[in-house]
Amino acid sequence: MHLKTRNKTISLSFLGDGWQDGSLTFRALRLADLTSLTGDETGAGVLTLLKDTFVSGSAPDTDGQLEALTADDLDQFDLEAVTEISRQLSGTVDPKASPTSTATSTPVASPPTDTSN
Repeated sequence: MHLKTRNKTISLSFLGDGWQDGSLTFRALRLADLTSLTGDETGAGVLTLLKDTFVSGSAPDTDGQLEALTADDLDQFDLEAVTEISRQLSGTVDPKASPTSTATSTPVASPPTDTSN
């Protein structure tokens, strides 16, 4: 049996001003896709995985005009962008950005001290 392919679209708005209309669409990752990353320390495996699962995309060119992207255009994104794209595609949650996260950096209130002495 072959399941219907699920796609995931990632907004490029995290890249800042002028990128809000850009997006990348990938085939959702399968567990089998991740086996190719074992032992990869250069990041080349991550880029290959992104290219292999790339469906479509668009991003602004140097003149700010939205252009269609190909899988090979992923080479032009900087390391920070590729890291964020990978994080979003894999479903990794940033506890600071997620309102439903159980992780919190809010300090726990101390119990009141007894000053009746």
